[in-house]
Amino acid sequence: MEDSELLSKLRMLAPGKKLRKALDDIVMANIGALLFFVDEFKDYGQVIQGGFYINADFAPEKLYELAKMDGAVILNEEATRIFAANVHLIPDASIYSEETGIRHRTAERVAKQTGKLVVAVSRRRNTVTVYFKDHKYLINKVDFLIAKVAQALNVLEKYQANLQGLIDQIDIKEIEGQVKLIDITYLISYLYMGGSEPVQNCCE
Repeated sequence: MEDSELLSKLRMLAPGKKLRKALDDIVMANIGALLFFVDEFKDYGQVIQGGFYINADFAPEKLYELAKMDGAVILNEEATRIFAANVHLIPDASIYSEETGIRHRTAERVAKQTGKLVVAVSRRRNTVTVYFKDHKYLINKVDFLIAKVAQALNVLEKYQANLQGLIDQIDIKEIEGQVKLIDITYLISYLYMGGSEPVQNCCE
């Protein structure tokens, strides 16, 4: 259940989403940010102090400007509304955290204490880290994702070309009446192993 909940939170941060656009702008501006997502603002007085109550519709441009101030920005769980900004988060200091930076240590403790989503943008490392309950997830940059997708597509294209080559060889042997059991077995093995077997010596 927690894994599916985490995935639903990460979908809000996917490339193309309004929240992701704001985060990308914050990273590019090298200003850092701390975002806390809650269901009811008034229910988290134990960790929220000070700040300015805004209660405005969410827009990437608004979040970007508010992130320039010190402190955290509080949003609703669907990231459609901004509750407050310039907020000081005070989690239970006894909660264990492996983080060394103040912003990320606060984010991890708040997430563990409240069970809610907290996002920390590092000004020094230009990274976006997601904390949800006991989970931690580092958001990859869009250019990194594009490179990984391109790499995967290249592997898939090679696999498809090799597979087609195997099928063509078997078609030729079938016409000549020379198909052997080992040829079919190799093809099935190639399909099962995802193309990990070499094809140079196949069907000889």
